Amino acid sequence: MVGKGACVFALMGYVISHQQPDKEYGGVVSLNVKLLAATFGESEESVQSALDVLCKPDADSRTPDKEGRRLIKIGQFEYQVVNYVKYFRIRDEEDKKAANRDRQARHREKLKGVSKAQSDKDKKRRATELDKAMKENFMAEDAKGPKPAPEDVSDAQIAQNLTEPHC
Repeated sequence: MVGKGACVFALMGYVISHQQPDKEYGGVVSLNVKLLAATFGESEESVQSALDVLCKPDADSRTPDKEGRRLIKIGQFEYQVVNYVKYFRIRDEEDKKAANRDRQARHREKLKGVSKAQSDKDKKRRATELDKAMKENFMAEDAKGPKPAPEDVSDAQIAQNLTEPHC
């Protein structure tokens, strides 16, 4: 389609965006030259010429199906889109790949969440073990009874120590 003109490219873009699946033909599109001329802001002759280009055999086409034609007229305004099935399969494969990428990303995020949850769980377990060890140590000290006050400290020194500011 290289060098075929802007109207041909506009028409092919319209075909791609308006094509519909069909059991008999693969893909079809309705093209009314008068309506398309008004839509594109082109003359009817220009749109008809572009339609003729897409319906003619093209020796330079990368797809040799139907002699390189892009469209085949099957009714008054109905055209078969020759490569519809081929490009639909490609799009379908791309959709599958995109869905798999999204699914894998969600799975990885889920794994991150699980490992973070596991990390949080480990922190809580360690904190609980530390609390338990401190309580056991405190209980063991408490079971020994009160610590005796040092004998070399007098009651007056203790009272003085309690009344003095400690800043």
